[in-house]
Amino acid sequence: GFHAQEDRLVVVPLTDLLAERRSVPGGRRHRAFHRAQAVGVGTLREGDLVVHAFHGIGRFQRMARIQLAGVETDLVQLAYRDNDRLYVPVHKIGLLSRYRAASDAPAPRLDRLGGQTWQARKRRVKDAMLATAHDLLALYARRSVATCEPLPPPGDLSRRFAATFPYDETPDQAAAIEDVDRDLAGTSPMDRLVVGDVGFGKTEVAMRAAARVVEAGRQVAVLCPTTVLAYQHHQTFTERFGGFPVKIAMLSRFSGHADTRDTLAGLAAGEVQIVVGTTRLLGRSVRFRDLGLLVIDEEHRFGVRQKERLKKLRTEVHVLALSATPIPRSLSMALSGVRAFSTIATPPEDRLAIRTRIARFHPDRVREEILREMARGGQVFLVHDRIRSLPALARLLARIVPEARVETTHGAMADDELEAALVRFIRRKADVLLTTSIIESGMDLPNVNCMLVNRADRFGLAQLYQLRGRVGRSWRRATCVLLVPSDTALSRKATRRLRVLLEHTDLGAGFQVATADLEHRGAGEILGENQHGHLDAVGFDTYVDLLEEALAEAQGEARRRRLEPEVEVPVPAFLPESLVEGVEERLGWYGRLAAADTPEEVRSLLDALEEQTGDLPQEAVHLGWLLQTRLRCRDLGIARLSWLRVRVEAVLAEESPVRRERLAALADRWPNRFAVTSEGHLHVRFTPEEAEAPFRFLHWLLRLVEEEAVDRPATPPTPSPRRRSRRGGGG
Repeated sequence: GFHAQEDRLVVVPLTDLLAERRSVPGGRRHRAFHRAQAVGVGTLREGDLVVHAFHGIGRFQRMARIQLAGVETDLVQLAYRDNDRLYVPVHKIGLLSRYRAASDAPAPRLDRLGGQTWQARKRRVKDAMLATAHDLLALYARRSVATCEPLPPPGDLSRRFAATFPYDETPDQAAAIEDVDRDLAGTSPMDRLVVGDVGFGKTEVAMRAAARVVEAGRQVAVLCPTTVLAYQHHQTFTERFGGFPVKIAMLSRFSGHADTRDTLAGLAAGEVQIVVGTTRLLGRSVRFRDLGLLVIDEEHRFGVRQKERLKKLRTEVHVLALSATPIPRSLSMALSGVRAFSTIATPPEDRLAIRTRIARFHPDRVREEILREMARGGQVFLVHDRIRSLPALARLLARIVPEARVETTHGAMADDELEAALVRFIRRKADVLLTTSIIESGMDLPNVNCMLVNRADRFGLAQLYQLRGRVGRSWRRATCVLLVPSDTALSRKATRRLRVLLEHTDLGAGFQVATADLEHRGAGEILGENQHGHLDAVGFDTYVDLLEEALAEAQGEARRRRLEPEVEVPVPAFLPESLVEGVEERLGWYGRLAAADTPEEVRSLLDALEEQTGDLPQEAVHLGWLLQTRLRCRDLGIARLSWLRVRVEAVLAEESPVRRERLAALADRWPNRFAVTSEGHLHVRFTPEEAEAPFRFLHWLLRLVEEEAVDRPATPPTPSPRRRSRRGGGG
């Protein structure tokens, strides 16, 4: 909003009155990845390795505020080989990323400024990845040419099912539902990966898709890696579809012979619309009358043989995969654009982050944690890594916490015995569930808000994250204690895994954990067994960019070079310490702003900053307008935009979509205002009044160039310098 005193006008945005923010459509594909990258820039410490997109691997030294041509600005100082230094303006911090590679990779050598080693190394990695890209595309070629009958628009059943959802959809959840609906309406089979933190609503996305497929007269199969998860999903689907004419069945170890026989007959006859099960769903005895949708939960946990069967199904039916922490191969495929990708990073209302700690194992500590949770009426998961030593741990619990009722479960138990033990715990007839990792997926018990993981150093990163997600599924603050041996030193890899969990305790951190898993284990050759590949040579972020380029070339797409425009406007554009105090937090905001893909995203981030800090100072407003101007220049193919003494100079890149002949015609019509040089540079004169609001003038100019680029000549309006917006005088 703004106040125009001369016109006696006060403009108040509707969002300020309603306290709502309109979500920016589009551009969701890599937004979560950009968030993760921005967080990485925000956690830089002195001495950390960074990668500059054009200059290669350097070392972060500090953030400095200096004066350039009489204008104060923030710069990031990097060190390169031979004591060379590079200063990067904060509005171009998007060119930087933390150097991230495999956990056991040796520290790389710094690149030399102005040298050719970095570009040569990138070319070698890209050439090697082209072969991978061709193999990858061959794998998905059959799917790309497959066609299917598009589903009709959502009808009465889908609308009523959505209306019975007892909560408000989070913005990311609503966006994922829209993505899936759009896929189901297409003429190619859907293959979408939905990544979301545990308890963030991925299952509801799957159930909305299931309702639409069932309404279209087709069947749905929900494939789970464990019997426990299948049992939990069957309960959830049955409750959610209660009151609707939908028959839901289960195929797993918990199913009796008679139930299995009836389910198989019902699937073949089309009487069972939704079936939830384990790998038994992939058996030859299972026949569907008309399978329309396959939902796969935690796909990475299936074996090679099952994945081959899933690969075949992908060319025939819609596939929706759900994952809280996708393994490196799934994540790198999603990032590279091979699979459609939706992220749910918005936490549900009233959800609290899980308090995570690491402790040496001691009986007194175990007793203290269990009694504390029991005192507030809660239950406890105690996870152990070995079945054979569970009885000894159970005896220890009986001795140190005799007041606690303990139930023991593991994957080698008989089906009926396992089910009975789980049901007793679910019904709160036990205080502690002593178990193996079989509970890492599917256990959704709001009353369990304390987890102890014994020998946490033996679990994988994704597995630990999944286990931690079994608690904290209510309004109560949950605790996860990672217990390590008291008499054994941890390995370097185990220490790094546990540190990642400690660093990522905030809500919605699943994507960052998956990204950390990717850099620790390496993406490497997506189709091969080499886990490190070429990631160490260029770092994770550059690896992903090169993979995208290789895939685009393998598909025959002429991918336009990503332009990084130089925008030079002599105004202070930075975040003052009075607005954001700490260097780390300031770097984080710079990273998020630089990672924005559209001017709308920049404005949305400024809104969020303003909500936290109050009215933005002029320097911060200028920074926002500078970033928006760069994004508009990138779209128009303007390589450099310079604010000079009495004119603006715009230098067009070779691949610019701007029609040069239209600019020449513009100069012919208004020779006192516009001129085009023999090199094709555009010069535009401004008045002293217009110079008072440079970004308003640039907004007008870029809008005019945009109109000329699409062959729509128009009489240029005269920009008025009087009404100046609080956001920097822009339109």
